[in-house]
Amino acid sequence: MKRCMFLLLLPTLALCSFSAYGAQARPGRIAVLEAPVTTSAVAQALQAWDFDVDRGPRPGVVRVYATDEEVRLLDQLGIAYKVTGYQPDPPDFGPFDKSLGTYHSYAEIAAMLEGYAAAHPNICRLQSAGNSHLGRTLWVLLITDNPDIEENEPEFKYISTIHGDEPVGTEMCLYFIDLLLNAYGTESTEGQRLTWLVDNTAIYVMPLMNPDGHVAGSRYNAQGYDLNRNFPSYILDDADGNIFDGDPFDAAGRPTEVQRVMEWTASRSFTLSANFHTGAVVVNYPFDEDNVPINTYAPTPDDELFIHMSKQYSIYNSPMWNSTSFLYGITNGSDWYTIYGGMQDWNYRYVSCNDVTIELAVPKKPSASALPTYWTNNKESMLSYLEQVHKGVRGIVTDAVTAAPVYAKVEVQGNAHAVYTDPAVGNYHRLLLPGTYTLSFSAPDYVSQTVDGVVVASGLATRLDVALMPVGEGEGEGEGEGEGEGEGEGEGEGEGEGEGEGEGEGEGEGEGEGEGEGEGEGEGEGEGEGEGEGEGESEGEGEGEGEGEGEPSCVLHASLDAPKTLADDGLTVSILDILYPLGVAKITDLDVHLDIAHPYTGQLSAVLESPSGTAVLLFLNVGGSGDDFAGSILDDEAPESIIFGAPPFTGRYQPQGQLSDFDGESAFGIWKLTILDDTPGETGTLSSWGLCIPSGPAEGEGEGEGEGEGEGEGEGEGEGEGEGEGEGEGEGEGEGEGEGEGEGEGEGEGEGEGEGEGEGEGEGEGEGEGEFDPCFDEYHAADQDYDGRVSLSELLRVIQFYNSGGHHCALTPDATEDGYQPGTGLARDCCPHHSDYRTPGPDWRIDLYELLRLIQFYNAKAYHVCPGAGTEDGFCVGP
Repeated sequence: MKRCMFLLLLPTLALCSFSAYGAQARPGRIAVLEAPVTTSAVAQALQAWDFDVDRGPRPGVVRVYATDEEVRLLDQLGIAYKVTGYQPDPPDFGPFDKSLGTYHSYAEIAAMLEGYAAAHPNICRLQSAGNSHLGRTLWVLLITDNPDIEENEPEFKYISTIHGDEPVGTEMCLYFIDLLLNAYGTESTEGQRLTWLVDNTAIYVMPLMNPDGHVAGSRYNAQGYDLNRNFPSYILDDADGNIFDGDPFDAAGRPTEVQRVMEWTASRSFTLSANFHTGAVVVNYPFDEDNVPINTYAPTPDDELFIHMSKQYSIYNSPMWNSTSFLYGITNGSDWYTIYGGMQDWNYRYVSCNDVTIELAVPKKPSASALPTYWTNNKESMLSYLEQVHKGVRGIVTDAVTAAPVYAKVEVQGNAHAVYTDPAVGNYHRLLLPGTYTLSFSAPDYVSQTVDGVVVASGLATRLDVALMPVGEGEGEGEGEGEGEGEGEGEGEGEGEGEGEGEGEGEGEGEGEGEGEGEGEGEGEGEGEGEGEGEGESEGEGEGEGEGEGEPSCVLHASLDAPKTLADDGLTVSILDILYPLGVAKITDLDVHLDIAHPYTGQLSAVLESPSGTAVLLFLNVGGSGDDFAGSILDDEAPESIIFGAPPFTGRYQPQGQLSDFDGESAFGIWKLTILDDTPGETGTLSSWGLCIPSGPAEGEGEGEGEGEGEGEGEGEGEGEGEGEGEGEGEGEGEGEGEGEGEGEGEGEGEGEGEGEGEGEGEGEGEGEGEFDPCFDEYHAADQDYDGRVSLSELLRVIQFYNSGGHHCALTPDATEDGYQPGTGLARDCCPHHSDYRTPGPDWRIDLYELLRLIQFYNAKAYHVCPGAGTEDGFCVGP
């Protein structure tokens, strides 16, 4: 359990980066408290001490679920609270009743589900997802037209009452089940709509995930666990893997109900889901936790999609849509309040199911007489959200030879989130907003396939079926021998000597044709003199066309998250939420307006991140000991780089990165400005910042471009001496069947005058051999958690090396996570950092070019090892 010590009387808190936030067991009596949160420090203090905190019934108040020991701790900390009740508090459900519009006991719920399954056997199956800790069945009702057959249709789920004291969602699920089953097959407009949904969707409903807590009248399960804090956590458990790549499932040891729901979810191929709670009226979308400060916005790669789908629920729920607490009745989970181990994040990250958390009512358990009103408010919302599962792109991935379904990964270019096919049918359902996309399909032992120009409209999903060719079928790869010849004509005299080496690579299986290549390199020196004359005649023609466009007008979108005190010797993140880009579909230009009051600008660095995750370095430690960014405008077209400017930075400057990296992206969504103060002692304020985005083209003067071809006449004579180096390559082709390896060996040398021919041969099998580098590794040194990507915190770590003028080996083993420390002149007995690659090197420092290379990996959200691809550092951008 990670905790931070703090003094509540201090105006600010030095908190650790995360806490378990309610994940531990709380058996026995629990006090339900309401605590006024007059400052963010109080809320952060509650989180730091692992209290189970839930947002309260009104602004400025939180609910706290506390053991007797934790109540005493609140008293010691001086945090005010009011006791509103105690749990367990078993509810009295009265006489047995299966009618809608009242709260139902566990036995009544089970009887109602059994009755629905018996009355509608053609479209309904009652299933079990396992048992609770006390042995109660976790009931699931499947509604679809062929409930015993796996079909090419998306799978959808609603889950409710993960907290046992929040039963409104259970009753909404029962209303929803009743509506679908009784409207199916009817001729009304609503009946036709619902019949189509049932015929084309596998709809799963789990009305009661925490039956033991429901029976006991407790938030927790029978073990005392908050189930929505105990799924694998991205932060606490490093749970950043997925089911397709075979990453750890990590269910063992978790609360019983969490294990059962994880196993059940992983056994299906859900595309979209939602889980119901009470305590507020809002749709909460992922992430609930990520590599951001607590209680700040944490977008997924599908942030705009989640915003759209969340609005499709809230817009039909009048109290939610017109909320005075949440714009449009939606919120990002982490931005509202950070939790670790939540179900919706695990669904999205591990099994690639888009999941949201829907809060249905401010009271945890409103009067039963209000349930029909809640159904009226949520009926159309539940249907509209269900219909979102049919948006985007869908299809089947099959084996091109056998037509069998293939368990494959489906990726969208520019989006780090993949989805996976259903292994039983091969169908996939990728939710996407309208637009044009490039999709790639891959699977082990198959040749990957990429499809460009996939158009997604606003209606039903675009159909795209793909057949993948197994590796070894059709055309293959093989090893062979290659020879190269070259001829040349000229006049001259020369002498030279050279040596050459050659390598050959190739592998292949199956039948077909194979190609092999051999390469040779040689170096030589020589001197020569020559004279030549030439004449030629030619004609040339060219045509050009130009279009003119004037300077577009610029609309400034100012952040409401400022002024903001800059963290001394730490990170500050400020956000700008652009809801209406004023008609701009894609960014064509962008300027950053910035005002910062700080007495030592040389301590500051800034990175701007777009909603899609592209990051651009604005400046790094510029201005030395000068004061302030006063009315600064960062503009790619500015006459002077900010590197050469002097504080106060007033006027226009080129940033150190390229703002044009954002061109082509949507302006809509959350932009983040991250400022790093790397030295203690001086403090400052982010006074204001914003983005100036062109609102559209304007008329003006234009420039023209032309294309043409031409030939010219000329005569010339010349003499020269020189030394040179040369490389030569030879390629060859061969055919073969089965498996093959090719080797070539030989010798080559040549000297020539006038015309010459040479042959070079090399020896190699499979992979080329070279000098072994013990410092080279599959993972980049900046990638401290070995996840194949560079996160913002990992990027900022290397910025520390840049700022300090160098880096060196950690003085004691395991003193730092990456084995390095900032600074110069100390131990260099470890491998140099992979970012320290520029020749001559390594020089034990990170220069600007090397840092910008790492930002490429950050922007791409992935990198991979590619030592033979010709890159200086041995790594390439992308997965």
